[in-house]
Amino acid sequence: MAIIGEIRVKVSTDVLRDKAQNVTACIRKMESCFRELESIINSTGYYWIGDAAEQHRKIYNSQRESVEQMIKRLKEHPGDLLAISQNYDLAEKQAAEAGSRLPGNIIV
Repeated sequence: MAIIGEIRVKVSTDVLRDKAQNVTACIRKMESCFRELESIINSTGYYWIGDAAEQHRKIYNSQRESVEQMIKRLKEHPGDLLAISQNYDLAEKQAAEAGSRLPGNIIV
């Protein structure tokens, strides 16, 4: 647990790394489901013909880009969590090294 001045970080770097892996797996699953849905919708053109079919495919296609952008933005979060974790680890290591260099025989 990192302490910065009066601020206490209430999550360990191990938890951050674990959550980054979990988020990555969830995003991959979501992307896979989206691709499967896209495949199913595209294949409906072989058996679902008419105005209603075209309207449903049009609605899907109008939302597809938004979903792709959302997935793209979500993919940024695990990297951010890992970067935060690495920064905390480095700061704690540097603080420990700086503290170990201080003389131990001084009375305050």
